Amino acid sequence: MKIYVLILGLVIGMCSCDDFLTVRPKSDILERDLFATSEGVEDALYGIYASLGHSALYGEDMTWGVVDLMAQYFLLTPNHGNDRYAIGQFSHENTDARARYGTMWTEVYKTIGYTNNLINNLLDKDENSMRYYSTYLGEALGIRAFLHFDLVRLFAAHVAREPEARGIPYVRQWTPLVTPFSTVEEVYTAVIKDLKESERFLTKGMEKIGEGNDFTNIPQIHFNLYACQATLARVYWMKEDLDSAAIYARKVVECGKFQLAQSTEIKEFVAQIIATEEGIWGIYNDQLTETYQKNFYGISQTGMDVTLYPNALYTLFDDLYPSGVDVGNEMRVGWIRKKTGDARAKDYFMKLLLESKMTASQLDYGEGNLAGINMIRLPEMYLILAEALLEKEPETARDYFDTFIATRGLNRFKDRGKSLTLEDINRERKKEFFGEGQEFYNMKRQMRDVYLTATSPYTLLTGTEELYTLLIPDSEFEYRYDDEEESDIN
Repeated sequence: MKIYVLILGLVIGMCSCDDFLTVRPKSDILERDLFATSEGVEDALYGIYASLGHSALYGEDMTWGVVDLMAQYFLLTPNHGNDRYAIGQFSHENTDARARYGTMWTEVYKTIGYTNNLINNLLDKDENSMRYYSTYLGEALGIRAFLHFDLVRLFAAHVAREPEARGIPYVRQWTPLVTPFSTVEEVYTAVIKDLKESERFLTKGMEKIGEGNDFTNIPQIHFNLYACQATLARVYWMKEDLDSAAIYARKVVECGKFQLAQSTEIKEFVAQIIATEEGIWGIYNDQLTETYQKNFYGISQTGMDVTLYPNALYTLFDDLYPSGVDVGNEMRVGWIRKKTGDARAKDYFMKLLLESKMTASQLDYGEGNLAGINMIRLPEMYLILAEALLEKEPETARDYFDTFIATRGLNRFKDRGKSLTLEDINRERKKEFFGEGQEFYNMKRQMRDVYLTATSPYTLLTGTEELYTLLIPDSEFEYRYDDEEESDIN
């Protein structure tokens, strides 16, 4: 995959406008060669997937490295790096924090550029020119929508509260021209349009998927049809169109392709591994060990030591992983534990790092496992359904919720004679998606106040739109006209 990224970067790497115009004729030749065959298109797609796994994207910052810091999973001090500490404090104006946000912004748009280049080249071809044409195009459209969706969730106001607020540029072309900003509502409309087009092409593409060791052999590492439908459920959930969210979440739950893991499998079933049964979509990446060792366990001399502070989390969130006679045997408590045989006092984030990889030099993920990052898992669909049906069909909502929590070792609410509440669903979300970069978005959606776990006594920040909106890098505005100047030019 490193080779693919290098090749793709050479062909469509970002450059200045002058350089772009200078090298474009040569790039056109290389692009025609790259996209002339199915193999070239697949190489380009694999390069895009590899890019998604980079540290500025979902290999770190778009999951635990930035997004989960704001969700207050970690106790941070200035010793952990000024940027991370500032991010955990929601100090968005901090120079180091802004630099990290800027890198995220740039790298996401760079990957969107790669994706647009592929889309535009595919649209210039006849759909019968390649066996998996519809699949290629469906995946690329879905990735473009997925990336814009996460950007607008991070860098703009919440759509349900301020739909007409400035959003982000929704970029559809590989071009040196500046793309104007869209409103938040317009971005969501574009995301949904791309996803529905993706769904259409991926559905069509499934008709040509066959057996054998080819591009379609491992659907979990592709933005497949069910990843598209799950993303639509996530988008509608964030948009607070819960009826539509339920429709798409139910499609995934009832498709028969995935199932919830057994409680006995929970202990390490997602640590550096794309969940075998629950994984709807994941990014293949076998380079995570060094990152986790350095950032969480201080194994590298230059690494920081980010330590979870159990007492703070347990106090603030009514016991993150409680067990007991009434509650049941919570299996996820093993996600934060000491390494077997390690006498040191610190807890390890075993949901992220395989215990066998703490000191092992050989890659060994177990038979049939794929190393990588979980992007969407089945539990999210159950929790979306539980929330979507909570008011209209409370018993059905509780059934979905019970089906999920039972696989985590908890007693069903129905057996406890307990009604389901939104607070219960929120608590399960926080417990389940630690390390996956999802809790922050639920906090933003509900405009929650935030207890800063890095302060003593704990500081309470009032939830505001500004608090939950990252700052777009200043460089994005350097070559833009304001509305008055633009209208004069036109």
